Amino acid sequence: MALPVCTASQLTLELAGTQNAYQPKDKPTFELKIRNASGNQCRVDLSQAAAAITVSSAANERIWSSADCVTDKQGRWVQVSPATALTETFVWDRTRSKPQCATPTDTSPAPTGSYLVQAELTGPSGGPVPARTSTRLDP
Repeated sequence: MALPVCTASQLTLELAGTQNAYQPKDKPTFELKIRNASGNQCRVDLSQAAAAITVSSAANERIWSSADCVTDKQGRWVQVSPATALTETFVWDRTRSKPQCATPTDTSPAPTGSYLVQAELTGPSGGPVPARTSTRLDP
């Protein structure tokens, strides 16, 4: 793709859960909207390694990240037109994870409670672009 790589200043991110709270049978699902706020087309890498979310407990304990067990390290470059948005969806199965697929010390499913969910797009030049939201796991 011959388009320039998007810069951090060209992009805005918005992260939201598809629900405010999830019942025990539900898998929390999050949508990351990536908007090009500039007047120029550019491209962004939406591969597993470049676009990730991290779930942390209310006590700031890191629980899970979509980047922990990346299976495909190839770039997935997508064109972002001016004033348009792309949506990337992430599903958390309530498990715990560690970087490089290491086995977590605690392998029990995440308990009920509130969680902070942070997204980061690391591909844009000029640094990562963050977004955050919160969610709740109900009993």
